[in-house]
Amino acid sequence: MDRFDFIELDQSKKAVPQQDQPLQARPHDGPSFYQAGRQMRAAGHFSAAVAYYEKVLGFNDQHYAAWAELIDSLVRLGELDRAEAKAQEAVQNYGKVRLLYAGRALVSAHRGHIDPAYNFSDISVDDKDASWYAWCVRAEVALHGSRENRFFAAEMLEKAFEKAESEWEPYVLAGWMHLDANLPVLAAAYFAEAARYNPLAPICWLGLGDSFLQLRLYDQARFYYQRVTELEPNHKRALERQAQCCKLMYGLMRPFRPESLYRRWKKEYDKLL
Repeated sequence: MDRFDFIELDQSKKAVPQQDQPLQARPHDGPSFYQAGRQMRAAGHFSAAVAYYEKVLGFNDQHYAAWAELIDSLVRLGELDRAEAKAQEAVQNYGKVRLLYAGRALVSAHRGHIDPAYNFSDISVDDKDASWYAWCVRAEVALHGSRENRFFAAEMLEKAFEKAESEWEPYVLAGWMHLDANLPVLAAAYFAEAARYNPLAPICWLGLGDSFLQLRLYDQARFYYQRVTELEPNHKRALERQAQCCKLMYGLMRPFRPESLYRRWKKEYDKLL
């Protein structure tokens, strides 16, 4: 049995979906726009999430969680200039809110400015009530410094997992940061945990697909992209990645036996032990 088969088959009470309540109407105020933004993030639609978070801040610019998620979404989109501008604005306006320094740390890390990133991260976690998100960013800063920091990053992520109320979210961020660090085996493990906690969030399955795509296990990657489209049939990115996997499976991959592909997967996993 594949080590991720439990995700596909587990129907036990332990696999309880964790998700925001479905929208009952079109967003019309701060709370409803925030809920919509979170749903877009959970589906991997970061551009839409950004638009909703900006609406939230138009209603209430002291909504610190919206600031953090807006900046994070911009970083995931690769829009680092906008992310940096928003992160600077947030800290300039609310310099006593430690959570917002995590946004500055994240942007700095993605720009390759590791020392400033650690400085901002120090501020964000320098409190016994530091948020789970600040610890996630701390781990991401470490990984951007060096892949050799993955064990330190794992310690920081454990702090995030302990603090998070929504258990699946830090696992998703852990998955993304390990994908960025070219550690797809670890990324897959984190996305698998996220999917166990919230199997109704397309982003969990999307991350698993991207992990196996990076491992060049295209059949498995396609399976997870199909899970995304089961939840959201018109998910553009998942459909594009499915098509990409099909071309690779029936073109480049014909000479390879499935057993050799899984041996490569195990070899990559063993390297990390």
